[in-house]
Amino acid sequence: MINSNQPSKAVGCSSSVTPSTGEQPPEYYEFITRGLSVTEVAARYVNAKPVVIHKGKYFKIKDLPIDILGEHTYSWYRVSPKYPVVREDTSCQLKILQQKKTFHSSGFFFKPDAVEVLNQLPEDLLGRKVYFSTKPYGDGTAYDQEPDAYYKGFLTGLTTFL
Repeated sequence: MINSNQPSKAVGCSSSVTPSTGEQPPEYYEFITRGLSVTEVAARYVNAKPVVIHKGKYFKIKDLPIDILGEHTYSWYRVSPKYPVVREDTSCQLKILQQKKTFHSSGFFFKPDAVEVLNQLPEDLLGRKVYFSTKPYGDGTAYDQEPDAYYKGFLTGLTTFL
């Protein structure tokens, strides 16, 4: 469940890439420490929705309940309705508006959740109807990660806003 006092955390493996130093992330990664309230998440989620790419086509995701937006990655989906993230059956045509480097908390796997992206929604897209899709930045290896973020447990993604 989203807690306005806690940042969204993607659930990962128990091993972590983060050294246990207790240091706060630099200001550049403030989106993780500030977190959005449930009201702010809901307000942004009205207009900004995740999509997934399958075989080169965009598919909208059936609406997710607000209380699981920060608990499940939207990039791991199923076509069966028994899973939390289910994509639509028909692809959609969407035009790329912009791409932005984004940061996602992780224990090991790249598992962006919608709250992390909503926290990093560009100012010029606030209040506009947009869709977003996130993939690992570059080739996804440690060489393409922001070093400060990586060593604090954040993986770098490339979010496409459509």
